[in-house]
Amino acid sequence: MRALPRIIRAGLTGIVLWLSTGAGIQAAHAQGIGSDVFVASPAAEAFRAGEFEAALAGFEAMLGQYPDDLLILRYIGIANDRLGRYEAARQAFLRALAVEPDDLATRFYLGITEYKDGDNDAAAENFREVEQKGAGTKYAERAQEFLAAIRADDRPWTARLNGFAQAGAQYDANVPEGPDGGGGGGTVALLEYLRVGYALVDTPAWQIRVEGDGYLSQHTEGDADGFDLQQAGPAIDITHATTLAGVPLLPGVRYAYRKTFLSGDGFSDGHSVAASLATSLVEDTVTRLSYQLSVEDFEDEGRDPGETSRDAVGHGVGVTQSVYLLGRDLVLSFGYSYGWSEADGDNFDARSHDGTLGLSAWLPAGLTLELSGAVGRDDYPDFAGPRQRRTNRYTAAVALAVPIWERLKASLSYKHSTEDSNYSVLDIDRDIVTLVVGYGF
Repeated sequence: MRALPRIIRAGLTGIVLWLSTGAGIQAAHAQGIGSDVFVASPAAEAFRAGEFEAALAGFEAMLGQYPDDLLILRYIGIANDRLGRYEAARQAFLRALAVEPDDLATRFYLGITEYKDGDNDAAAENFREVEQKGAGTKYAERAQEFLAAIRADDRPWTARLNGFAQAGAQYDANVPEGPDGGGGGGTVALLEYLRVGYALVDTPAWQIRVEGDGYLSQHTEGDADGFDLQQAGPAIDITHATTLAGVPLLPGVRYAYRKTFLSGDGFSDGHSVAASLATSLVEDTVTRLSYQLSVEDFEDEGRDPGETSRDAVGHGVGVTQSVYLLGRDLVLSFGYSYGWSEADGDNFDARSHDGTLGLSAWLPAGLTLELSGAVGRDDYPDFAGPRQRRTNRYTAAVALAVPIWERLKASLSYKHSTEDSNYSVLDIDRDIVTLVVGYGF
C-alpha cells in the first residue's frame, strides 16, 4: 500500500487545499466571465465540494455563454484531471494556452496532468517553463517540487532493481501438523528467503513489476525428515493510480507461479491471479478489496483420487480496512475473507470464512511492534465420512522488529495456532518461534 500516498502526492499535493478554499480561483486572471462571478457559480461550488462530474457539466455550460474563456477552460481541464480523464484534460489546457500562451497556471496544471499520465518528458518541459517565467510565484515553487519528483522517476535501471533477503531460524513445535496427543514433532529449521524485483514501468500513474522469489527451510533434527520445504517462482504485478470523482483509486492485478518441493521431491505446482482495488474514502484510512483465482496441481493424488486428490481450483474474495492513528504511528487493520475450493477429491472441497485483526505500532528507537489475530471456519461439504467435516481455526501472533544498521533489521516473532475439528483425530495445536534478520535493497 505504499503506492496510495503517491496518488495523493502526484495529483493532490498542496493543490486540493489551495483550490478547495477558492484561493486558486480568486487569484486567477479571467477574460470574460470575471473571477467574482466564477467563484460564486454553482459549478465552482461543486468543484470545491469535490463533485467533479457536476462541476464539469457546469463549466461546460458556462463555456457556451463565454466561449474560449481562459478560466473556464482551465477548470474544465482540472475537473477532467480529477476524474482521471487525462486526454480530455490535456486538450482543455491546450485550448486555454491557445488563448493565452503565457498563462502560468494553465501550463502548471497541464504539467500535472502529463506527470500523472506518465509523460515525464512533456511534464518536465512545462514545469521548467513555469519555473523560469514564474520565478517567485507559488506555481514556480510547486513546479520545482514536481521536477524533483520527475528526476527521481527517471532513474537508471539499477535504481529500478530492488529486493529483500532474509535468513534465520525457526522452532516449530508441530512440524508434521500431527494430531493432539501424538504424531507431531518439534524441531528447529534454518530459513532462507530471497526476492528480487525490477520495475519495467514506474510512473505516478502506472507501475509494472516483474519479480522472482525463493524460500528454503531445512530442519536440523531427524524427526522432521521429509518436511524440508523449497519454493520458488516468478510473478508480475501491475498497478494503476487514478481518481474517480475526486476519490483516489489504486487497482492492480498480479499473476504468480509457485513450484513447491518437499525435501527435494516435487510436491505441487500453483498458479494464481489476484485482482485488487485500494482506495482512501476517508482521510487516514485505506480500504482494500481483493479477489484471487488459484489452480493447484499436486504430485500425489492419494490412494483414491476421487476422494483424496487435492488438485483444485480455488476462489477467494475479501475486504481489509486499515486506519492510521496518532500521526500514522499506529495502524489498526481488520478484514474478512471468504474462499471456496473445488477439488478433484471430495475430501478437499472446502468453504472457508476468515476474520482478521491487526495492530502495528512504531515505537521509539525505530522499533516496530505487530500484534495480530485471526478466527476461521472451514467446511468440507463432500467429506467421505460419517458426518460432514468442520474445522474452527484460531491464530494469535506477536512480532517485534529491531533496526540494526540502515536497511538491516532483526525480527523475533511468536505464533500460536489451533485447529479444532469435529473429528478429534484432526485437532492440531502449533507453536512457532521465529528469529530472522532481513535486508532490503
